[in-house]
Amino acid sequence: MHQTLFVGALALALSACGGTKSTETGDTGSDTTATGTPAGTGTGAGTTSGTATGSTPTGTGGTATGSTPTGTTGTGTTGTGTGTTSLECTDPRVPLEVTVGVGEFDCAFADSATEVVLFNGPQGGWHVDACFTAENVPEAVFFTTKVTLIDDGIQIAGSDEYADRVGVALVDYDETACTGHFEGARGLINDQWVAWPTEEEVCAWEGLMIRIEVELHDFENDRRGSDVIELPAVLEGADGPFDCSDFTG
Repeated sequence: MHQTLFVGALALALSACGGTKSTETGDTGSDTTATGTPAGTGTGAGTTSGTATGSTPTGTGGTATGSTPTGTTGTGTTGTGTGTTSLECTDPRVPLEVTVGVGEFDCAFADSATEVVLFNGPQGGWHVDACFTAENVPEAVFFTTKVTLIDDGIQIAGSDEYADRVGVALVDYDETACTGHFEGARGLINDQWVAWPTEEEVCAWEGLMIRIEVELHDFENDRRGSDVIELPAVLEGADGPFDCSDFTG
């Protein structure tokens, strides 16, 4: 009897399992309902059968709408001003400046010079003594004195840079200002001759306009600078004015 009551209770429990069963799919999606019909009634052990139709339900996820905090960019004031960059006076970017004049011991510049002396030395050669002041230079420089007959356009001194270039230490050199001067920057008149021009040739130049150019070369910083002066020529020897009477009518 007890066994019969147990079987009956079990049958009622299985019957209660039939009907509709809901399966939740997805957190925020649509539910898919699987419908099955239990087979068997009464006291038998029913088999729940049914086919779940559809794919895995796809729910529509909610979109969290928010804002990314936007900071406030501060606006500053860019300072403006004019600054000066100090360069060394011998810096390659600083121009080398030269002022040329004439004179072996005292320098006469364009504002006071009236003539240039073509000097006949004791060995028979001829030369010109120029002079110069220089700015933005080291104490040791090289110079080349170039002499040209303006009317003929013929250079008579200083055309061979390597042979005619002379290295000197500037006089009264100022290390702070990088300035100095030099007198007796000699240019030998021998460019067109094996040795020297003849006295007759030189006497023909007396009174003609002569261009004297002194070019400085700062080898250490690879800079050059030059200046020119133009003056009429006079001839002198060791004893004073050179006598050209033998060659003039």
